[in-house]
Amino acid sequence: MMPLCSISVDLDPIWCYASIHGIDSNLGPDAVYDSALDRLLELFGEFGVHATFFVVGQDAKVERRAEKLVKAAQLGHEIANHSLNHRYDLAKQPFEVLRAEIDGAHQAILDHCGLTCVGYRAPGYNVDPRVLEIIAGLGYTYDSSIFPCPPYYLAKATVMALIRLRGKKSGSSMVDARTLLAPLKPYTPRMDAVHRRSRDSKSNLLELPMCVLPISRFPLIGTSLLMAKGTLSSLMIKVSALYHREFINIELHGIDLVDPIHDEIPNSLRERQPDLKISLDSKLETFRTVLSTLSKTHQFVSCRDATSQLSR
Repeated sequence: MMPLCSISVDLDPIWCYASIHGIDSNLGPDAVYDSALDRLLELFGEFGVHATFFVVGQDAKVERRAEKLVKAAQLGHEIANHSLNHRYDLAKQPFEVLRAEIDGAHQAILDHCGLTCVGYRAPGYNVDPRVLEIIAGLGYTYDSSIFPCPPYYLAKATVMALIRLRGKKSGSSMVDARTLLAPLKPYTPRMDAVHRRSRDSKSNLLELPMCVLPISRFPLIGTSLLMAKGTLSSLMIKVSALYHREFINIELHGIDLVDPIHDEIPNSLRERQPDLKISLDSKLETFRTVLSTLSKTHQFVSCRDATSQLSR
């Protein structure tokens, strides 16, 4: 059997990025749903990718966005839970708030799209053991919130510090540093410590960490692949495949295919967000190179289907 590859996309709306940079988040139209989602569906169609889209529940309540999510599901893509309001500090909230955010997104996607989620990803990768309890109660089969990436942690801390120096407050929140040392490959998490492997063979939950390179733990996500560009990004994928022999989990974001020139984006965000300093043509070229490289050695499956096959 060919190794598996899941391409997942966090459909974080534009206001999330404005919040990170301490910019006014009342932005009106959203280029992620207005433009980028259509581009992603077209790109995935070229390579036969059945992706997983992690959806903020409030977006599922918007009729035009719900229609696009239903279309994605009809094309064979998975729709999964990314919380109701994408609160970066969600893991720090009381249990009742955390449960309302996860349950609320689950119900919004069911009510407005007619789709039942079986997987979850925490906003900002901020996950804690209570999440496992909640999603297990919903009958979910996997969580994909662990990002064991010290370079990302340091970069995030630096950005948040620079924002504070500007007299602004970032809407982002630091992750539990212990998750940086979590296993790199899929594992059954301990219900009291998400970053540790469980010895309980009866657990029904699988953790699908975001892909990082071995040793350096350098991230293989949309932003880093775009910065590396085509040839280097392809090499990174090949090196990663030597270690991740059974499964690779590549995370993208909707903003990765926002056009910085023609899509409606606030200039204040364009100046600060790395993804918005790269042309759409360059982005498409890089992702086509990455998907072409992966298609030669891996079978594209959703996170849901990967969990099913890896759990056998």
